[in-house]
Amino acid sequence: MLLGGAVFAEGLGLTAPTAAEWSVHWRGNVTNADRAADRIDAWNVKVDIAGASVRLVDRRTGLTTGWQAGLEAWPDYPGLSSAQAGLVLGSRHKFGLGPLAPVLSLTGRLAARAGAERDRSVVGGAGQVELTKRVVEIWRLGLAYEWSREEAPGPVFDRVAREGTLRSELQLGRRWGWTLSVSQRQGDVVSYSRPPRPDLVQAGKKLVLVDTFRQGTPLLAYYFPAETTSVAGELAFDRTERRTWFARVEYRDTRDATQRYLNTSLAVGLRHRW
Repeated sequence: MLLGGAVFAEGLGLTAPTAAEWSVHWRGNVTNADRAADRIDAWNVKVDIAGASVRLVDRRTGLTTGWQAGLEAWPDYPGLSSAQAGLVLGSRHKFGLGPLAPVLSLTGRLAARAGAERDRSVVGGAGQVELTKRVVEIWRLGLAYEWSREEAPGPVFDRVAREGTLRSELQLGRRWGWTLSVSQRQGDVVSYSRPPRPDLVQAGKKLVLVDTFRQGTPLLAYYFPAETTSVAGELAFDRTERRTWFARVEYRDTRDATQRYLNTSLAVGLRHRW
């Protein structure tokens, strides 16, 4: 979602401009399967919007209240489609003056997502702490750590996770920017597979049959705790001061004690700020 990109307004009680993002995604392993025969690729469309109001405590500290909302559509697999909305509270403190001073941000989010399939609907929350530092005028580093939890009516769609991310942002001239991020996540992961899977039964995993992917026979859905390493790169072009086109590629490697799950995703989109 977009609150991290919302403008930190100067002044008392000013409303930050609303931000919106439209994007198209392709995912090479939307089933997050460990076996090649179970991997399904698919594309989807996302729309995210966000708004924030910022109140300055002093010249270096501000408090933020905001909202976020989004829609996600999967033309080939409508059962994955969803709509979500949430509230955000945050604070930000700048240690010193000038553009090179480090900034510490604390953010808490509460959100609900309504899935086209009821079992995929969730309510949840997350907390994040982030430290950013501009090394030179054109290069900024960020380090973030997030805790999240989602509760769903479906027996395999609850998720608890913690994730650390290191991000590098480089400004390439007046209009181009490049962002590289590396993340390490520990938490619950959902995967799908064609039955039978006696190895999953023997491992004691909780299994549910779903027909979301329209494969003729239902797939087994199951969740498990795992460690995921993600590497992502994004190239952005500022078409105007308020409008940015971007292209993003991400590679994810998920592993538990016995299996490995690989996923590559591509995205192109447009961000607009008012």
